[in-house]
Amino acid sequence: MEHMCIDVTENYEEEMKVAAKENPANLPMQRDKAGLALEVARRWKNGRTIRIKFMNGSNVLKKRIKEAAETWLEYINLKFEWVESGPSDVRIYTTTGDGSWSYIGTSALRIAQNKPTMQFGWLTERSSDLELSRVVIHEFGHMLGFIHEHQNPVDNPIIWDEEEVYRRYRGAPNYWTDSEIRTNILNRYRRDQINASSYDPDSIMIYSFPSSLTKNGVSSQWNSKLSQQDIAMAKQFYPKKTVQTLTLTIGTEAKGEITSAGEKDIAKFEIDQMDFYTLRTTGSTDTKIALYKDDTLIVSDFDNGVNSNAEITTLLTPGEYTLIIQHRDEGTGKYGLKLDRSSVFVPYMDPREKSASIEEVATVGIKTEGSLITFNAIWHYEEVDSARLQFKLAALRKGESLCYYSIPALIDRKESRNLDLKFSADLLLENYGIDLSELDSFEVVLN
Repeated sequence: MEHMCIDVTENYEEEMKVAAKENPANLPMQRDKAGLALEVARRWKNGRTIRIKFMNGSNVLKKRIKEAAETWLEYINLKFEWVESGPSDVRIYTTTGDGSWSYIGTSALRIAQNKPTMQFGWLTERSSDLELSRVVIHEFGHMLGFIHEHQNPVDNPIIWDEEEVYRRYRGAPNYWTDSEIRTNILNRYRRDQINASSYDPDSIMIYSFPSSLTKNGVSSQWNSKLSQQDIAMAKQFYPKKTVQTLTLTIGTEAKGEITSAGEKDIAKFEIDQMDFYTLRTTGSTDTKIALYKDDTLIVSDFDNGVNSNAEITTLLTPGEYTLIIQHRDEGTGKYGLKLDRSSVFVPYMDPREKSASIEEVATVGIKTEGSLITFNAIWHYEEVDSARLQFKLAALRKGESLCYYSIPALIDRKESRNLDLKFSADLLLENYGIDLSELDSFEVVLN
């Protein structure tokens, strides 16, 4: 029986905050069915230098580990700096009779400087070149943000015999708990959690397992070098061309270009006045965009590819914002990007201020027709010709809210006191993964 590695995740929420701070491109483009932002990556900032320190080990073993680890550098836009003192990003501990493991990508940044972020549990000066190569390149793959290949959900043929898997890995030499077995063997990522290529049996990131562990006879061997698919994904994760961060100003169009499949471009801007704003892409390139404040996803939109571009209109409060731009279909192309105050509405007046004198806001008649949700808003007001209301639509299932979606509306003295608001349920599916068939009812309240 051969030793196997584990990848380490201890505090997902904290690790994702660190990942977003290190590299905004780690932020996901949409939410899951519970309205939570999805995991995409824990990649290092492209072009940066990673400081790596050995905590122990002989000079001979250190030299061999360095040489194997630097196999990755031919294909990625990162540098390794091997340091003997001072702060480090990655710390390596070598031992015998124990496991090999690594924290995934930027998760290492939240670990105390006196603790390892990677361990080699059975390598020695006398380890064969083949064994040392497969273990070191594999663990450094985790350090760069790669997952185990047998947990890849894309075109994965493996049907595990779970009872046999538990029996095998509970014993020597791994002695894993059932939780560790599920985490490192049985569980697969969801397609919407990761950016991955199709299942690759030649990947350096796959475990070796015999056909006796699967119900359909699938097996895998240990791989000791990078596969062509490994190399392609490494180049995609850390392209030699450093992605430019665009700076947006109101009313001015910025120009960008997606030059490789899966590339995420970043745009930054600052808002100094609460108002409704529109962000849109221009040009023929099909894009998807996601708007963040800090590490909180506000809203996203996908170009539908038919005489349309990705566009977001929403109420923004003062602060700094990050917009992520990606090709809708893993393609490439040039695009324009604009930030404007929304032309749909009059200058902002907060309806909750006394000057607006909004005495009552109620909703009746919520109904659905196809993918369109309509509801009627009734209001009473004094001493104001027009004002903006921000409604919050709550999608309910068994009395519990799955998500909230903000809907801006303008009231005007010249209009009827009854306002029919329309909302496309397709947005619930695109931004939250929620289908109308899952819901029991809606509630609409003044936000």
